[in-house]
Formats: sequence, C-alpha cells, structure tokens
Amino acid sequence: EADILNAKGNNMSKRDLNGLEVRKQNLKVKLQSLTLMAKDESLKSFEDMNIDFMFVDESQMFKNLAYNTIQRGVSGLGNPLGSNKAFNMLIAMRSLQKRYGADKGTVFASGTPISNTMVEMYLLFKYLRPNKMAQMGINSFDQWANTFARVGSEIEFGVTNSLKPKVRMRDFMNVPEMSAMYREIADVRNDSNLVIEKPKFKKTIRVKTDHNIPAFETVTIGKNKFKVIGRI
Repeated sequence: EADILNAKGNNMSKRDLNGLEVRKQNLKVKLQSLTLMAKDESLKSFEDMNIDFMFVDESQMFKNLAYNTIQRGVSGLGNPLGSNKAFNMLIAMRSLQKRYGADKGTVFASGTPISNTMVEMYLLFKYLRPNKMAQMGINSFDQWANTFARVGSEIEFGVTNSLKPKVRMRDFMNVPEMSAMYREIADVRNDSNLVIEKPKFKKTIRVKTDHNIPAFETVTIGKNKFKVIGRI
C-alpha cells in the first residue's frame, strides 16, 4: 500500500497504478490462502518457540526477497516476486524486531552479501534496518533507488549479437551516505584485518621429464623428490 500511495503522489501513469493495485490484490489472495491452509496443530509457531536470536550463515541464500517497483524495461533488477524461503525469513526477523522494538535480533554472515544485482543492497537494509529506513522516509524500493541508484542506457550486444540500447541500474549515487548506513550494520573481515593460519606456499618448479610419467606421480631428480602435478 505504501508503494501505491507513493505512486499516486508521483503522478504515476494509470497503467502502472493499476498494475500495483493488481499486485496488492494478488498478495491479499496469497495471504488468505496461507491463512486457510491446513496446519499441523502439533507444530509450534515461531513466536511460541521463544527464539530470541538468529545467526544466519550463508545469508545470501535468502537474498531473493520480494519487493515492488514501478520500474519498467530496466534490466538487472532480479526477481521482484521473491521466494517463500526469503519471505519466511523476513517474517521471523520482523517477529524478533518487534520483540526488541528495534532493528535487532538477527546476524547475517556471508562472503557474498551482494553478488548479482544492486537490488540486493536494498534488500539487506529491508531485512536488517526497517526502522532506520522508515526514519529516512524510505518505504519502498523505488524511493531507495531514487536516492541511491542511477539508471543509465548504454549500447550492448543482444542475444542475436546485434547492438541494442540497454537500460539498467549502472552505479550507486550518494555513496558516502549509503556507505555510512552499511557500516552501521556490517563488520567486514578480509586478509587485511583477519589473521588466520594459512598453508605455506609451495614453490612450483618446471622441469623437463619423461612425458610417460603419470600425473601426481612422485619422481626423483638428483637428491630431491617432486610431485608431478601436470604437464606442459
């Protein structure tokens, strides 16, 4: 409904507005079907299990979260319909955030928090910082995109190997402000700040040998033994 109200305020076209209204009705039907679905009364709900914290490893597995947009003909926005798995994660997180009255209760851990689309940055904030986003007046993807993403058109090769103009989200804007928001929730670890034991580098020596020697065979050259790892 927030998307529809924002669209009305932006003098959105009647066609796009009708599209959002249809999406709203489809979501209502989906929620009603979930409510009427037969349930196993022996299973407890998330709230009844008294879970007070979630640590989600490989959180990129839940990046396909649904969102609404009035963008048309823009490539690289992912699947706005999302997945049930991501929706269930959002419901669980909202339960914890309601419990604490703040953007708390869940930690995401991932080596690839953003991998395919710029939408994934917005979805991270939607998951983890809903109250902060509301304070900033950002209640939809389009409001976030208007603030932090830049749409551009460039000539690209199409599937038929012909040149065509392609519209997509090209880069971020207002990067300092967005980076500040990200640093509020992110603890980035890499080689520069994470000291862990690593295997020592084994020097590779190229030598001429009998090509009949199979790979991974140990050969002796002089007083040294070498493992054949491949042939040149």
